Amino acid sequence: MEKKLTEEELSELRELNANYTKLLSSLGEVELILSDLESQVERVKAEKQGLFSDYKTIKEKSDALYAKLSEQYGSGKIDLETGIIHSA
Repeated sequence: MEKKLTEEELSELRELNANYTKLLSSLGEVELILSDLESQVERVKAEKQGLFSDYKTIKEKSDALYAKLSEQYGSGKIDLETGIIHSA
């Protein structure tokens, strides 16, 4: 003998199944978004490292040039507009 669910029970099971399917789809979508964001973060971190490396290079060149100029002209503040060195 076959047993059969009531329409109410069947409707409730279908609704739960539909909600479960939507939930799995949403979780998958969130996981893909998270993966994309993690990739973006890695690219930004790499770019940041490059910028810090460039900063270090420029700072070293700047320090070397200021040391050379201080040795040649004495210490002081350099006016970048006029090139005049104001004694400290």
